[in-house]
Amino acid sequence: MSPLLSDLLHVESVGAVAVVTYTGDVLAGDEFQAAGEQLLDLLLETDGYELHLDLAAVTRATAGGLGRLVALRREVQAMGGHLVLCGVRPAVAELLRLTRLTDVLDIR
Repeated sequence: MSPLLSDLLHVESVGAVAVVTYTGDVLAGDEFQAAGEQLLDLLLETDGYELHLDLAAVTRATAGGLGRLVALRREVQAMGGHLVLCGVRPAVAELLRLTRLTDVLDIR
């Protein structure tokens, strides 16, 4: 069982990669703000982690949630890490494409 960072985050370390599962169904700014801060705390405990954020549970995202993803990417890079989004559902992937965030975010 993976450790629980919050009600919305579960983390599992695989070598130099932290796989974090976001369990909320909506990626919203306020809700994701607190989760993002916990992710940054996780990175502070490591040195240059690659952070894989599993968004498989997310069915929709708000503008605030998307903005927080971009901010999180910037903050992770400033700490020497790398943010990868994985498990992105088709509807959310389409939203990321329409907003051209696929040019900025690493989505696998």
